[in-house]
Amino acid sequence: MMHGSHKPVSANSDVIVRTGGGGGWGEPLERDPERVRWDVLEELVSREAARDLYGVELKEDLAVDQAATRELRRKLGRAA
Repeated sequence: MMHGSHKPVSANSDVIVRTGGGGGWGEPLERDPERVRWDVLEELVSREAARDLYGVELKEDLAVDQAATRELRRKLGRAA
């Protein structure tokens, strides 16, 4: 089963495909929460990974919960 972002395109269109890969760059807990949110929206990262790996807590509407994110990152940073 394939996972990822599915976007319809018109016939005879030019398409650029960018894929994720590798281990990333930098400290996950320092990644901009809005960029992590975008990764979730694009189905590159699950909500669970956003929370568990990046310390980003998302609301039901997928907006970043700023207060919960700060607290979660504080806790995860101490655990490291």
